[in-house]
Amino acid sequence: MERENIKGSAAFSGEFRLNAQASIQIYAVGNERLPLVVIDDFLENPTDLVGVALNSHFQPVTANLYPGIRAPVPTAYLHLVFDYLSKLTVFNLTNLKIAPHSCGDYSLVTVQPDQLKMMQCLPHADSKNPQQLATVHYLCAPELGGTAFYRHRSTGFESMDGDRLELYESTLKTELKTAGRLERNYILGSNEFFEEIAVVGAAFNRLIIYRSAMLHSGAIPRNFNFSADPRIGRLTANVFVQFRRQSSL
Repeated sequence: MERENIKGSAAFSGEFRLNAQASIQIYAVGNERLPLVVIDDFLENPTDLVGVALNSHFQPVTANLYPGIRAPVPTAYLHLVFDYLSKLTVFNLTNLKIAPHSCGDYSLVTVQPDQLKMMQCLPHADSKNPQQLATVHYLCAPELGGTAFYRHRSTGFESMDGDRLELYESTLKTELKTAGRLERNYILGSNEFFEEIAVVGAAFNRLIIYRSAMLHSGAIPRNFNFSADPRIGRLTANVFVQFRRQSSL
């Protein structure tokens, strides 16, 4: 498995360990029956992962629409997650190798609702690539909100690919133009354009795995604290892993 040029932080010199007592559940979500893996008590030593975050330099996100701040996760954690994903069979990716631009970050939601861009108020897909996986590792209190998955009502799409993207974007653009003023807030549950089809609550040391192409959003509650302090904010470790076919010689 190739790992050259994979983005991560080398600030942690210890070792992260999988918990042998972890509980694993696999769900088939929505009409498309896409897999969603939920693992409780993922790490044996999750407080070490939180400890690194406390000494990390978080910065506002400008490269995408994530509504908050991020800092790189330790490289040792990235490699542990990569090794775990490479052995999963539920996504049918075991004969592929991990692409070198896979990456991972700590994340904290800090943007107030009245500061959101309109697209941040709607579900999104991180990629149209069906061979990219996303993991969210909750390192926060349950009341800070988990992750919800959605179906776009008018197209019926629950995930994106190259063939769907143009129709989805044009349809959504028309809907937003004709809808008038939408609530400037994080989506929570269903609305007139999107139906919530699954939601996973946050729990400390819970890790979820899903295809990045799935429409989803953080399930941010209305009484959210928007704290930039990793000790009390919605701290997660997010990893994006692209798989590609082995090159033939």
